[in-house]
Parts: sequence; C-alpha cells; structure tokens
Amino acid sequence: MRINEFVLVILVLLCANNTSAQKFGARAVAGFNMSQIAGDQMAGFDKFGFVGGLRGTANLIEKLDLNVEFLYSVRGSRPGIFNPSIDPDINVTLKYLDLPVYVTYSDWYDEQKGFYKAYLLGGFSYGRLLSATTSDNSNDGEDDLDFLVDFFNDNDFSWLLGFGFRLSRRFEIQMRYTSSINLLLDAEEHELNTFSLRTFFISIRGEYIF
Repeated sequence: MRINEFVLVILVLLCANNTSAQKFGARAVAGFNMSQIAGDQMAGFDKFGFVGGLRGTANLIEKLDLNVEFLYSVRGSRPGIFNPSIDPDINVTLKYLDLPVYVTYSDWYDEQKGFYKAYLLGGFSYGRLLSATTSDNSNDGEDDLDFLVDFFNDNDFSWLLGFGFRLSRRFEIQMRYTSSINLLLDAEEHELNTFSLRTFFISIRGEYIF
C-alpha cells in the first residue's frame, strides 16, 4: 500500500487548484492498449485491453510540463485477429497498476482558444503486476506458459514516447508507445529451457481536462 499512498500524494499535489498561476492541472484518462509479448511465438499488436486512471500535470517552464499518472492497465498477447489459425493457441492477460512519469513539450498555440494544440512526450513508467492469467494449448513442459506464469516478474520498468492533440478546452487525445526495459520472464535467471519474455504496447486514449 505504500506505493499507492505515495502516488496519491503526488497526484494531489500536482492536481491542486492554482488558477492564478495556472501551474497545475488534472485529467481523467480512458482508452485501450494494443499489446504483444516478444518471445511468445506470436507477432502483432493483437491483444486489446482497457487503460484508465488519472493524470496530473505541473508546468515547469513555458511549453514544458511534468506529468504523473496513476493507471489501471491491461495488456498481454493473443493469436492474430484476422488470421488466428496461423499463431499458436496462446492467450496471456496481464493486469497492472502503472505509474508513468514523463515530460511533454507543447507547440502550435491557438491564440483564439488560449491553449497549445499539440505536444510530444517522453519518459519512464513503473508497473506493478496485479494478476496474470494464461491459456496455452500449444506448448508442453517448460515452454508451457501455464507453467511459466509463476515465474513472471511482478515489477515492470518501461520507457515511453508519444504525442497528443488537444481537440478543445476540455478534451484531448493521446497516442504512445511503451516498451519494457526489464523482462517479464527471465529464463536464464530461473534456469528455464525456454525463451525469455518482454512486453510492449501502443496506447490510444481520450482525456478529459478538469
């Protein structure tokens, strides 16, 4: 619970109402992830999962903001959507509590509406694995993900890049790519005769600006 409490304190500080200086802001986030897992014998961003939570922002200097998010995020892998028979019969669902921290650089100022319309972003994220479920009907022994799930890493460290576009004073959309730095499954560490696994995903979300 210490991580949750720490994140909530940060969000409260970032989202504090300071209308005179316009230094802080908050957003509600909802969207979806398209994900895959390197090493699971499948390719393509075919696993769709919900992502949602809160985003707090603090303006550092003109055009540059610091952002902290508190997200519930679902990712994993599954056979291809259009040609599922080509891929192995494997389905992995990973549910995370994510804490991304990143900076945004804004541009394309709309003088009439009084805000920047677009931004680029980059940063890092920590994720805590809440649950992992697998259905592997294609492999046996140490290659069977139903056996390997017990060796999945509870902690995920990732880097992320993306961009956003503000549609109005209250709404914006964001798209970003996130890739894990560490492994979901380190076969060498656990002395397993199988492939190591690493997660990565694309997020598309809408945001409501308070």
